[in-house]
Amino acid sequence: MAAITAVVSLASLLLPRPVVDGRGCCMRKSAEPAGPPSVPPTASLESLALRLETSVQAALGTDKTLVAIAAQRGLELLLRAACEELGSLSITVEASSSWQMITLPQKPGSVDSVSLSATGVSAGGFRVSSANLAFPRGLSAEFGSPFASPPTLPNLLEPAEASFSVRFSQDDLTRSPILFASLEALLREVIRSGASAAIGRVLPADSDALRIQLRSIESLRDGRVTLVADGSTRAEDGSNLTLEGLRVRTRVRVSRVEKLIVLQSPELISTFEGLGAKLEVGLPFLRGAGIPLPQWLDIDSLKVEDGSICASGTVRIQPINYEKLAAELQEYQRSADGRPPAATTVDADAVVADDDDGPASSRNRALPNAK
Repeated sequence: MAAITAVVSLASLLLPRPVVDGRGCCMRKSAEPAGPPSVPPTASLESLALRLETSVQAALGTDKTLVAIAAQRGLELLLRAACEELGSLSITVEASSSWQMITLPQKPGSVDSVSLSATGVSAGGFRVSSANLAFPRGLSAEFGSPFASPPTLPNLLEPAEASFSVRFSQDDLTRSPILFASLEALLREVIRSGASAAIGRVLPADSDALRIQLRSIESLRDGRVTLVADGSTRAEDGSNLTLEGLRVRTRVRVSRVEKLIVLQSPELISTFEGLGAKLEVGLPFLRGAGIPLPQWLDIDSLKVEDGSICASGTVRIQPINYEKLAAELQEYQRSADGRPPAATTVDADAVVADDDDGPASSRNRALPNAK
């Protein structure tokens, strides 16, 4: 009601008042000499919109532009509709002028900044415990309209760059089909290269002589990931040998030069128990494995700590083709359920990022192409 009262008051100030004579009758004003040129209609509309918005803001007790409030609400509805699961969600949109956002969306910086923070996210084959995304340089966007024919969704008008940080728990990795399949592909490549060295001949990447199935992610601690897998191999006489409970401990790193996620310094873990003691011995592999990152994604930091994997970097977002995006998500899901991602062999001790615990002499070195 306060907002309606403010709008009515503003309209009464803008409308011309009639002149009343002594008998209470309305009189027309006599023509006055022409004054200076009138203000352009666009400027008048902009001034009116600004005054109206200021009055409504005062009535609502906020200093945020009305279209920014609407954009926040629209983004929240869109994200909750797109995600299979979504816990808490906080979105902040900053814009200096609703008029500029509505009438000049193609102008760079028409949205000053956008940031969002979410927990418990599940979408498109990924699960994350927490995620943060920010567009510190602003972006240019159109807001879409449900009344258009056909209805249009919010979209970017030009590419935008955003910084991000995500945290994956052990449960997130296990319940993310794409991440789990990627880890399985990396582990398969590590064991394939190790088996090739043991038998003295190279097993093809798609060979049926060696099958590896990732069973679980045992632990995430001390900068290392421990993976548990079952394997089967076919001997030269045609018989099958099954290996259960293979435990591989490895560091997970990122190569910013080659744009790879790498299993670094992997080792096969054997456990011995006796006399009240438990001893773990690691047999190092000669080779690690890497899997390529998309060109639009740069990961600056990847660390294993406190039972989780934390990653941060930059993502470049193009204007969204919603039909193509839906098709790509379906393809990713099929790839995760069927054909595994392609992994490549790398040196086991190759240092791939500027990490605090890595040798300084090897930082930012390109990974050699292992044959």
